[in-house]
Amino acid sequence: MRNWLQEFSRTRHRILIEDALKHIYACEVENLPATMESLAGALHIHRKKAVRLCTEMQKQHLVKWVGGAMQLSDTGRELTLQIIRAHRLWERYLADEAGMSLLDIHAEADRREHHRLPARMEALEAQMGHPVVDPHGDPIPRADGSVSTQDRTSLTDWPMGQDARVIHIEDEPRQAMAEILRTGLKPGSILVPLEKTASTLRFRVHGREQDLPLNIAANIHVTSPSFEEKEKSTSPTLDDLPLHYRAIVKKIDSSCRGFTRRRLLDLGITPGTEIEAELATGGGSARAYRVRDTLIALRREQAKMILLHADSLQPADRGAVA
Repeated sequence: MRNWLQEFSRTRHRILIEDALKHIYACEVENLPATMESLAGALHIHRKKAVRLCTEMQKQHLVKWVGGAMQLSDTGRELTLQIIRAHRLWERYLADEAGMSLLDIHAEADRREHHRLPARMEALEAQMGHPVVDPHGDPIPRADGSVSTQDRTSLTDWPMGQDARVIHIEDEPRQAMAEILRTGLKPGSILVPLEKTASTLRFRVHGREQDLPLNIAANIHVTSPSFEEKEKSTSPTLDDLPLHYRAIVKKIDSSCRGFTRRRLLDLGITPGTEIEAELATGGGSARAYRVRDTLIALRREQAKMILLHADSLQPADRGAVA
């Protein structure tokens, strides 16, 4: 029992150090000073404990003091990027493969990131088709520690009336992200900002006008969409197909990777295939579709990844409904 308690205590202390390194990294990314006060607040610990923690990280050559603020050393940055890589890969897995809500994946990835093996992370990355960003749009560090940069602009600074593609949504605070998801926005969405007042931003997405408070809209980052992305935004998805209607598959969205993409292909969902919406679950979270005379079940999140030819929608022969 004593050995178990000692191991548990060591693990908790290591996790505390790793969380401290993530806080310092986040401060550097935002060009904010990482101080004792900010560290204590982020980790919900007393300032005296933050001082002891910082002293230990210095002894391990993980951090250094520069101009009254903590900064990561080369060794500390390498370790921190390994933690962030694990976190974002797990978020990608939890969203795409486990089907968890974007609101819930952050906390679960926080837990899993501290129990990582390089070989396990490489296998997970390969299983998902080597994704480059997490579900919120943050770049996933590569195994060699390199990180891609993004050219992005806050939605509140984007010109009114000009198409924009969402490339990143801040995952904290949780309530702000819930409000953003309520509008139907997610990374990859194409929208048009329409009007900005002193307190709100109005925009059009998926053919509907929506409003967000300015302070929440500032958590959304956008860039200019490509021609292909604009085309995708106007194409109906399988999730849009009414019950007892059929249509022709145009393609599987390029954002669909790894196991989910392989499963859809194995089910026979390929360009040119006819598919019919046949049954819906009571809760509406999944539907049954007929593909090549076989009935298959797909979650709504999966159906949204399958694009259809808009001019191919028609009532099914087996009892269409208006």
